[in-house]
Amino acid sequence: MLIKLLLLISDPVLSVGTANESVYAIFSLSEPEGMAVIVKEVGESMALVVWGEPGTLGTSFGIRWSAAERAAWVIDRVPPYLLGVIIGLILSDCHIRITHSGVNACLEFTQSMSHFPYFYMVFWLCAPLCQGMFKFITRLRKGTVGYSFKFHTRALPFLTELHTLFYVNGIKVIPDVLIMYYLLTPIALAHWIQGDGAWLSSGLLFCTDSFTQADCLKLMDILRIKFDLECTLRKGNRIYIKTESMPRLRSIVLPYMDSFMHYKLGL
Repeated sequence: MLIKLLLLISDPVLSVGTANESVYAIFSLSEPEGMAVIVKEVGESMALVVWGEPGTLGTSFGIRWSAAERAAWVIDRVPPYLLGVIIGLILSDCHIRITHSGVNACLEFTQSMSHFPYFYMVFWLCAPLCQGMFKFITRLRKGTVGYSFKFHTRALPFLTELHTLFYVNGIKVIPDVLIMYYLLTPIALAHWIQGDGAWLSSGLLFCTDSFTQADCLKLMDILRIKFDLECTLRKGNRIYIKTESMPRLRSIVLPYMDSFMHYKLGL
């Protein structure tokens, strides 16, 4: 049963607001602490969306979070959609590092100019965790100028937890298969594909070269058992999803993929 009180979100970390938009939260007695339904009013219409879905967390650029606000971001309090995005990024192109303070870790994500549409989408999904906008970077390498975009998040406890799971002596690894089974959601799979997937011979090739064979076999077991996808391990520890499994794969991940990246599924 919903509480009859409609509360305006005033916390700068949670609020979403523009000149013509108001956002309210309706908290439920039957839901776990901290869960809510967001009521979003635009003009004369109102729509109900689940808290934690894209667009409901807002941003807090330029605002320094208190220790209590940072401490609230433990892994079991991270919205599932956002956690799925981050797991997919970890499996592909992002890097998690312990900050200079040595207390918590932050996430860094960089993409070249050619992948800006995907980078831009990812940035706004992760923006609630960032203190500022992304940066444009110019680099000179072997006489050639390269352009890229980069953002990093605040240093937060749940990212430290993920660093512990996914890094050993500074090298990215795959956690215990039971933990990874839980973490590899359709959203995570979609972002893994967008970051490290490649359309090849009517199937999908994951550029998992940096993982050991044992780690790749963990991922393959999850792809087979959880998602019913037929896959093989190719030369260089690269996972390949077979042609016959592509229709099923598309049905799983397309709702969470940027149209710019549909070519990776042969579309």
